[in-house]
Amino acid sequence: MIIERKELIKAPVTTNEPLARINIRLGDRVLKTVPLYAVADVAEKKSKLSDIYKTFKQIIE
Repeated sequence: MIIERKELIKAPVTTNEPLARINIRLGDRVLKTVPLYAVADVAEKKSKLSDIYKTFKQIIE
């Protein structure tokens, strides 16, 4: 199996958004191509670095 995608998958992603295709191969022959969809929403992850910085800043002040 080979997963084909145009770019790196990054959040946010919505349910049923097409993400990639999976090619099932036997040698050089593609037996089947199956689309890969997101099964749930994925929100953009907030960086914890800014929270850590704010905490240290409060401690120093």
